[in-house]
Amino acid sequence: YYYFDPTTYLKLDHQDYVRSQWGDWYMVGSDGVVQSGLVSWKGSTYYFDSSTFLKVTNKTFTVGNTTYKADGNGVVTVVNDVNAKVNKALGEIGVPYVWGGNSPSVGFDCSGLVQWAYGLSSSYRTTYQQQALGTHVYSNVSSAPKGALLFFGSDSAPYHVAISLGDGSYVHAPTVGENVKIGYQKYFTPSYYIVLS
Repeated sequence: YYYFDPTTYLKLDHQDYVRSQWGDWYMVGSDGVVQSGLVSWKGSTYYFDSSTFLKVTNKTFTVGNTTYKADGNGVVTVVNDVNAKVNKALGEIGVPYVWGGNSPSVGFDCSGLVQWAYGLSSSYRTTYQQQALGTHVYSNVSSAPKGALLFFGSDSAPYHVAISLGDGSYVHAPTVGENVKIGYQKYFTPSYYIVLS
């Protein structure tokens, strides 16, 4: 499908967000083709239905393995994407360890990094509170999936938490005097892990 300007009858030759005479919103590519799927435009992402080409609003939907939510204006945000959460934590490599820290501007302790990357409420601030977010898995800890939370210590007294990268490594805020960095299970082995639902 192509978009032709209703006034000039010319095919649109630049990407634009257009409204039909019926009030529906469409996204037109720089080649004049009406677009569908996830589309970035002026700093925001929108989703256009692949059948109707209409902008989706006020709806939660899944594309691939990622769940998105479109607000009333059609701006799309990721609802539950492990990759986005892991990448958020990885983006903080080099930020200093600060006991009690849970933001990039202050610094992070281990559970503060997890709380911030996963958007957890203040009810899940400590390692003890975070270990209650899922079923403890003790077997094949070295094969914990990407995004799983790795715990060090006992069920009742975990003393450290890290975020699995899915390949035997993890991102974490280790200890005083160090920065957020990647660690390896072969050198510092977790006791169990949980997968957040």
